[in-house]
This record gives sequence, structure tokens and C-alpha cells, in this order.
Amino acid sequence: MYELRDKDGNILETVEPVRWKWELYFENDAVKQFSSDYQFKRFVDVDKTGAEAMVITNGVTRYVLHLEPDTTPLYFYRNTVCPTKGTHERIFCFGIERQKPNRVEKCVYGIMPDDSLKFIEGDPSLVGIVLSVTK
Repeated sequence: MYELRDKDGNILETVEPVRWKWELYFENDAVKQFSSDYQFKRFVDVDKTGAEAMVITNGVTRYVLHLEPDTTPLYFYRNTVCPTKGTHERIFCFGIERQKPNRVEKCVYGIMPDDSLKFIEGDPSLVGIVLSVTK
């Protein structure tokens, strides 16, 4: 189990690790959803200012997004029910968002329950994804 703690060290909740995890990389630091000291971080609570890359990994496969200074990384889940099996499934969504005058540009990909990568919404030309497989 991993622990989400407040700034005073009090445990707010405990969580099980998920299959696909996010990692944010900065010039001199990295912030991971699940750290080696069993700490859990919520993506929404992390200051993403200055992030240079975002990695989505299951420990074997890594999707790497190189972030431009004017983009904000995105990460969220979509919980669905498989119509043929009736089972609950989770889609891990990630991408970028860019503020423009009078509009927001977005590119979102999803890792499907079978681990395939699918384009979900927005403009796929906004971000390049690098796939690396660790063996």
C-alpha cells in the first residue's frame, strides 16, 4: 500500500498501485505517482510548472512525452464497463494542453485495457510520443 500524506506528514489515504503510472521530469528533479518510499502523489496536487517530460509506464513499457514550455501535461482515468463482458475496466489517459487566445488546444491518448495505445481527442500533431520498451 502507498500513502498519501499532507504537508504535516499525516496520512490522508492509502492506495494500491495502478497498472500504468505517471512520472514527471524536471531539470533537476523527478516526481512519481508511486515513489520507492511508498508515498503516493495525486497528479492534480503536483506543480507541473517547468516539467520537461512526462512518462507513463507499467514497468516494462514507457511512453515519453517531451513537453514544451507552453504546455501542461494531463493524466486521468476513464472507468468503463466492457459491453461484451460486463467487466469494469480502466483507460489511462494522458497528453498535453496548451492555452491559446480564445481557445485551448489539447491532445489526449489512452492506454486501453489490453495495453494498446489509442488517440482519444484533440489534435495528435501537438505532441510526439516516444515508445521505449525495457527488457
